[in-house]
Amino acid sequence: MLVSNCNKNKQYYLEKSTKFFCYGGYVMDLVSLYYFSELAKDLNITKTSSRLFISQQTLSNHIMRMETECKAKLFYRKPKLMLTDAGREMLLFAKKVLTEKQHFENMLADIEGEQLGHIRFGASYLNSRTCLPIVLPQFAKEYPNVSIELTEFTSSRLQQLLINGEL
Repeated sequence: MLVSNCNKNKQYYLEKSTKFFCYGGYVMDLVSLYYFSELAKDLNITKTSSRLFISQQTLSNHIMRMETECKAKLFYRKPKLMLTDAGREMLLFAKKVLTEKQHFENMLADIEGEQLGHIRFGASYLNSRTCLPIVLPQFAKEYPNVSIELTEFTSSRLQQLLINGEL
């Protein structure tokens, strides 16, 4: 939706609620961007909605609203769910915005002296079963407000994820 109070000259503007921001004259919803980026990972509405603890209809509504706002299809629906060219561009944009939001929240937490955040890392199947069971409980005890996201793959796949900025 084009809005008159959106400054087109700024890259984006976070509103007080930080749920919405302006980009290029369009109002964007951070929750929808998050849901979109998660669906782009799975390319499966059932799996993604289950993982996010929302209904399939809610997830579909967020995606349709984004497509209406952008006036572009973000996913091909048939024969299977796939990103369109516009969807791939939106995914790059969503990753940047959500990363900046996380950096901002981490900065605010640091200012207030709290130790909280989110750590994403990868480990091979062997290391995740041998080393991490020893280290992670100690870390969780010392930093209870830090969430941990572990990705298990082969070393070559982990290296590719790192190069692509996905890890």
